[in-house]
Amino acid sequence: MRKVIIPLNAFDQNLVKEQGHAHFVHFIKEIDAQGIEIRKELLTPRDYPLSQLNQVIRENELYTVFSAPVELWGEDGKLNQEPLNEVVAEVHQLNAQILKLPLGHYQNGQSELSEVNEFINQIPEGTKLMIENDQTLHGGNIQYLKLFFESALKENVDVAMTFDIGNWVFTDEDVIEAADQLKPYVQYVHLKHVDKQGTKLVTLPMPLDKKNEILQLFPNHLPIAFEFPLELDHTAKRYVDYFSKDDQEAVTWSN
Repeated sequence: MRKVIIPLNAFDQNLVKEQGHAHFVHFIKEIDAQGIEIRKELLTPRDYPLSQLNQVIRENELYTVFSAPVELWGEDGKLNQEPLNEVVAEVHQLNAQILKLPLGHYQNGQSELSEVNEFINQIPEGTKLMIENDQTLHGGNIQYLKLFFESALKENVDVAMTFDIGNWVFTDEDVIEAADQLKPYVQYVHLKHVDKQGTKLVTLPMPLDKKNEILQLFPNHLPIAFEFPLELDHTAKRYVDYFSKDDQEAVTWSN
């Protein structure tokens, strides 16, 4: 059975800001998801101190991911130290198992990977740093990401990848090729379906018939996240039940 994580941006973002992250913890537990992804961009003063939010999450025995839209590498190819300092403080309060960041402007052969090790030493010992392919041309590029992870592996930098299936559409990259090239580094998968509607790209729920086609690209033990619109009703639990099973036939979708 796959571990299912629910990112808070799957819900109405205005509601998340109005109610606070803690409001959704019990619902996520009730639908039998195993984890919550805290979104830095949706945090408001009502969510602080984050140590209290952490306590609520721990009481409900949920796995915690902290996602921050702070690029690891600045435009100059150097570690984005100042904004990352704030992230370090927040991830300590949340005591998250995963810290997820976008790559930023990594420059192969120039960016100092030793600085990433120094950054990792600042975050909690049990927190895994993961880099996600985002919707930018520099952070959602297969070759840039591959160069970064190959170099990190050579330099013994303990970093893994969050593979966002839908974001490859925004950067005009092929998801199958991306999976083939980057699979060795992937430890967390974001599920969403992106559809072109006129001139806009719209995020939609994952089509049920695409489940095996996508998830067979990765080992069954990797945690998955639903980064598509969810309502606070029984359909969310149906998604959890359906996608958590290893075999599509293990559970049926019924209205």
